[in-house]
Amino acid sequence: MSLTGKYYCSEINATLVIQNSNDSNGQANGSITIDNVTIDINIHYHFENNVGPVTDLNFKGQKDNPNYYVGGSGRTTTPDFSVIRIAGGYPTANDVNTFEGSFHRQ
Repeated sequence: MSLTGKYYCSEINATLVIQNSNDSNGQANGSITIDNVTIDINIHYHFENNVGPVTDLNFKGQKDNPNYYVGGSGRTTTPDFSVIRIAGGYPTANDVNTFEGSFHRQ
């Protein structure tokens, strides 16, 4: 199964959409919506031992004007990518917010 899909995290009311994924080079892209802000992201992922099912990933993205940035890392342990556990952070006008949660495939 492909990593491509829509994931929702009820713990932090966030949505991750992976629009394209390429298992041969571990590249993907999509968007994450957190605090009602949607930011396009680039993702890199790798299958443990090159076959999985454990898959680690990292992502980063930005949306300029205003300046929104996000970065994080995650892990999924099932071959169908049903849940991706993610932690990360993003700056706000006054601070930096961290987040962590389980994103479930919709």
